[in-house]
Amino acid sequence: MKLTFLTKDKATVEALKLEPMIFRPEGEPQQLMPKGKRFGGDELNELLGCRTIDVVNLENGLYIIVDGENKLNGQPYNHLATSFWLTIQPHIKGWDYVAGPAIICARKFLSK
Repeated sequence: MKLTFLTKDKATVEALKLEPMIFRPEGEPQQLMPKGKRFGGDELNELLGCRTIDVVNLENGLYIIVDGENKLNGQPYNHLATSFWLTIQPHIKGWDYVAGPAIICARKFLSK
């Protein structure tokens, strides 16, 4: 699936609600599905290559999941994930950004 990620149009948001994607600092975003019905903490840690995760509610039915220590560990800037986040929540500009890989998905794909 090819999406235009620098827009918050309804089609992009709805597509991401149906199919989780992983955004890496390099390359194109890739479709991603949990091993079971939902991603568990261990699976997210493995996919992101980390020990701790941060889950941010984008307030539109989507969540962005990142390494909780991404900036402390010197992970590279993730342009696409940051740009998508900024289109949804422009008030973070200058305050926060995504470093390292990030997963964007609907709540239904996350363990409780």
